Amino acid sequence: MISEARRRHYLDALGIDAWVSRASLARLAGHQQGSLAKELPESAMAAPNDLPASYCIGPGLGQTLLLCECQEEASSRLASDIARCLDEAPVWGWKEATPIRAGTEESGLGLETAIRDRLFTRVLIFGAAAESSQDQSSLVGSARVIRAVSLAELGSKPEHKRKLWSQLVTHGWCKRYE
Repeated sequence: MISEARRRHYLDALGIDAWVSRASLARLAGHQQGSLAKELPESAMAAPNDLPASYCIGPGLGQTLLLCECQEEASSRLASDIARCLDEAPVWGWKEATPIRAGTEESGLGLETAIRDRLFTRVLIFGAAAESSQDQSSLVGSARVIRAVSLAELGSKPEHKRKLWSQLVTHGWCKRYE
């Protein structure tokens, strides 16, 4: 059964105003936006400093976001192959090219903001893989985040492709072909 705080989080993310009794509203008023993090185990949540700072998100619909280093990588042949193996057309994003200066407005989105505002539930980050752990996935809010090596390295080493493929199949992002 889904908790009240999580249900409210999903409805808020969808932009749906839910009817709530006054007693429930008073009880929920004490909850901050971080109440969802308290419900999930500490190890399942990604630390904020593990996530890249700012991304430009391209056009598209769907729940899957693929993030790469630059816009040119998103149009590469390997990127197209990866997008075709998924069960839906992904939305592509890339790191913001210009550094943000003090006093200027940020044009890109942080990963947590992109997940919350655009309702992504699956995120694949290229160039952010940690070599030590076998499972390169974590939860950020309501999204499963998988980290992979950069697209350039992925294209040059078959073992990285196999590892990414096994992560995608394990988490149900694509079907295993036999």
